[in-house]
Amino acid sequence: MHDEISLKLSNDFLIKGKIISHVKPNASAETINVSLPDFHGSVFTISRVRTEEGKIKFVGHILNLENNDAIILKEENQKYFFIKTEQRLLVTD
Repeated sequence: MHDEISLKLSNDFLIKGKIISHVKPNASAETINVSLPDFHGSVFTISRVRTEEGKIKFVGHILNLENNDAIILKEENQKYFFIKTEQRLLVTD
């Protein structure tokens, strides 16, 4: 797989990378993992989930296992934004 992608998430935030996996376990969920060479080998994981009410929600994060920080995608009031967090809160040993 390894398709090149470019996502403009805001005026100041462009993500370029290669799709390293695309999983659709059922009709309600889909996950894509993108390798981000411009972010020192980080991986952006984004999932699209259809709720029981039929609404689409996105969840995701950016991780680099050589860094102590991570970035998670949050939704609030129907708007999405990234926040910095500690990687240890997302990755288990």
